[in-house]
Amino acid sequence: MDAMAAMNPLLKTQNLSKHFGGLQAVEGVNLDLNEGEIRAIIGPNGAGKTTLVSLLSGRLRPSSGSIHLNQKDITSYSASRKVQSGIVYTFQVTSLFSNLSCYENVALAVQRIKDREDGIWPRRESDIRINVRRILEQVGMPENEDVIAGNLPYGHQRLLEVAMGLAASPQLLILDEPTQGLAESEINHFCGLIRELSDSMTILLIEHNMQVVLELAEQITVMDHAEIRSNQLPLRSGRSSSPGQSAPGTGRNPRPPGTQWSRQDHTAQMPDGSPSSGFRKDCHE
Repeated sequence: MDAMAAMNPLLKTQNLSKHFGGLQAVEGVNLDLNEGEIRAIIGPNGAGKTTLVSLLSGRLRPSSGSIHLNQKDITSYSASRKVQSGIVYTFQVTSLFSNLSCYENVALAVQRIKDREDGIWPRRESDIRINVRRILEQVGMPENEDVIAGNLPYGHQRLLEVAMGLAASPQLLILDEPTQGLAESEINHFCGLIRELSDSMTILLIEHNMQVVLELAEQITVMDHAEIRSNQLPLRSGRSSSPGQSAPGTGRNPRPPGTQWSRQDHTAQMPDGSPSSGFRKDCHE
């Protein structure tokens, strides 16, 4: 990451907060995402992770604070306007047209998005066809073009949902629990896809599979009680295992500030390399 990218992140939030009556769902979040970065957000149930990405994507309006994309204030933008600006959010549960083919699902997504440079909607069938087939090829589903979405295996439905998100040519792709319900082989394929996508966009993912987090994330943000508690670099040394293997335990406490994440045994490590007792568990939402 060059110095200019670090100084001018793709997305920046300042003191971002969301309150529902007396409930503080997100409180004073300052988050910087750089171009081409893969960032993971982890934390226990109710930490505020999904609320935070809902604020970023425009599904919720913040109570206070600001959101900037490419140094432009987009805090008040609607969800649809944020999609047009380059922020795409895929949900925890697949949101497909199950009675339509894969081609038709992606084609509908393509037609909803204006070209970001010239502001023109894709009208010609030939242009739509080219875009749809390119996207299906990108996610590894060219042979599924005519398959009804509802007949796809669950893993392929998740890939199709990502394909629909790619129709918007996102600058920031937000993925909420993308590997939930996937088989190990599907997770391995998905991780490869995310690495490829990060060459052309920033990826922000909420993920409970700590092997996936450690495999993909360049930085890990820990949330708890509506706040960001720490930002850590994953510790990639040690024994490597398949990202399809979930971390043991169902712990609910985030690692304390100053710790690092180890793929070797899923423990938190202090800067001197010593284990942090009581944290030999992954963070589940």
